[in-house]
Amino acid sequence: MAFKAADVDPCVWTRGEDGDKFIVCLYANDMLIATKEKAIIASVKADIAEKFKIKDIGRAHFILGITIDYDMDYRTLRIRQQAHIESIINKFGQDDAKTRLTPLEAGVHLTKVGQPQTEATKAKMRSKPYRLLVGRLMYLACGTRPDILTAVAQLCRFLDNPGQKHWDAGIRVVCYVLTTKDVGITYDGHQDERDYMLYPTTDVYTMMDENYTYEMTDEDKTSMTTDGSTLK
Repeated sequence: MAFKAADVDPCVWTRGEDGDKFIVCLYANDMLIATKEKAIIASVKADIAEKFKIKDIGRAHFILGITIDYDMDYRTLRIRQQAHIESIINKFGQDDAKTRLTPLEAGVHLTKVGQPQTEATKAKMRSKPYRLLVGRLMYLACGTRPDILTAVAQLCRFLDNPGQKHWDAGIRVVCYVLTTKDVGITYDGHQDERDYMLYPTTDVYTMMDENYTYEMTDEDKTSMTTDGSTLK
């Protein structure tokens, strides 16, 4: 069918060019088709149906834990993971948690100092599903919540031997996403030219700590920054 796999993701396939181009996203037996023309979608589905048994459920509203909302008047598409967040909250018993307005507490940086050193404390921490917690937060961060990526990146450093401080930091992220569970990513369907006409003098700036890291113990001084951003 002349599909070409994307270099950055083997589950994303494309065919055609310019106005005739369409994108197919595959995961197990789930499929999304995106293009500008409805006629192309119908043609692609017909081609696929000739070779495979498929069930057409129409416009996508929920897939792989991600809710898709459309506003056709304003030409926007919004994705969020409220159901996934609620499952995290229920799993880790944070239904009545305190409100948290940031993923990490200000000034707190997780280090090896907080890791358990004795067998007794290690055994105590093994009773806590730390890897499960971090894994679920990672899926959320990579899906629709880049605002927790820095916090999750820090949590990932201690998967083999987490301490109570690391666990508490993970629970804080859960409390934060509970507070902000309706937050998601909104895509604007308007063209760049129109945006430039509306905001011709808009400048975007990004700033970061010149030190590129934080104050560390001697044991941690070999670490380097693992965070980064790209703004257009």
